[in-house]
Amino acid sequence: MKFTLVNGLPFVSIVLHHHQRSLTLDRILVDTGSGGTILPIEPLIVIGIEPSPEDTIHRVRGIGGVEYVFRKQLECLEVGEIYLEQFAIEIGQIDYGFSIQGILGVDFLIKSKAIINFAKLEILKNEH
Repeated sequence: MKFTLVNGLPFVSIVLHHHQRSLTLDRILVDTGSGGTILPIEPLIVIGIEPSPEDTIHRVRGIGGVEYVFRKQLECLEVGEIYLEQFAIEIGQIDYGFSIQGILGVDFLIKSKAIINFAKLEILKNEH
């Protein structure tokens, strides 16, 4: 899958599958400095992901400071030809001072064995 550079940062589109519904998010930052994949709650409500009383709140720390998130399991997360079933995402505020719809973190990149090719602006599925 091709990614685009916006202000020097790599962005991709992702497709989320949950409860037989799908949602595409187009402005997802590929962040090799983020351990987790973090998405905002607002668009996820459309596919049935909502906070529940049994959710545990976690504190994550990044360059932007501390953020509080909760985790939910997706049926599938797709990035082009790469997909992971039963993938857990973190859900938070996503207010970093510029327009993004979420962060694709190292958790997804490692579990999917993705290859990032900056020369061709691609994220590829590792066939080995």
